[in-house]
Amino acid sequence: MITLLNGGNDSKTYRGRKYGGIRVTAYCVHDSVATTLDSDDFVPANLSLQCKLQRNGGNHQICNGNGDALLSAGSFINSQWQFFQPGFSTNTGYKILLAQAGAVKEIGLVSVDIPFGGVLDLTKGGEIILGAQASAGVFSAELNLNTSQITVDLIEVEGIETGLPQIITQVVSPNEVQPMFSAGDGVRSVFFMNRDKTGILNADAVISAVNVDTDSKSASWNYNQLIAERSKDFYATEDDKRCQSFCLLPFSAGKLYFGVNIKPTLVTANVNASKNYFVAWKVCPSMNSVAIGQQASQTYSQTVGQYLTN
Repeated sequence: MITLLNGGNDSKTYRGRKYGGIRVTAYCVHDSVATTLDSDDFVPANLSLQCKLQRNGGNHQICNGNGDALLSAGSFINSQWQFFQPGFSTNTGYKILLAQAGAVKEIGLVSVDIPFGGVLDLTKGGEIILGAQASAGVFSAELNLNTSQITVDLIEVEGIETGLPQIITQVVSPNEVQPMFSAGDGVRSVFFMNRDKTGILNADAVISAVNVDTDSKSASWNYNQLIAERSKDFYATEDDKRCQSFCLLPFSAGKLYFGVNIKPTLVTANVNASKNYFVAWKVCPSMNSVAIGQQASQTYSQTVGQYLTN
């Protein structure tokens, strides 16, 4: 397990077990008595995570991205989203361990699992190197910076490795009207994560329309249709809490998409720097137990396809 204070960085090597994701937990201790924690006391945008597999001389990047994108996307479909809802300022997003009182400093935690989207089996060799960096400002000045800390660890799972999972992120530039996100082959799901808009009104819209193209699915939605599509997956109040974040390509068990290209049309007046991300979960084939990189070829597609049919 990696443990970080404000401004810290560290790495850890894992071997010999099966792993299925990363668990990030922020333990927040307020520096004043009788004061509740706020959602901005932990700032995941100032956390970065790197995770790679080394096996038989090959290297495979599992993830390398900003904590704001990875943690919010990992929370999109579960109750932990209440912490990541933009504009949400109360302490109810924390699991309160010690409530504030007249002579008591409040202590709370936020714990998020980022699933790999597959199993990595290291029982027969190989290693995962997990790294984390908490830049200064990952905790607000309102917290006790000597006792507040972040832990980062891999999650042990059971299961069979059928490919090499990967999470890719791409920040959206505020100057691009139609940015392209080419997620490529072996894609499980794609999210668009917005981290600053607090409502679903048309005036808040970041995406006015989006085209999604894959080998087996092609779809286009305008903003109103995006809201309607998302409402199929959540009750109304939970749907509204997702504000301007959307699942553009939903996960379907046993299904991988190839040739994935996402092209939104943005409302540039609503696009702020470093506040919008694409996040995609993928699976790459493991060929002869050697991890492969970006030089995927026709063999790549054929190999991944075999995982779907076997």
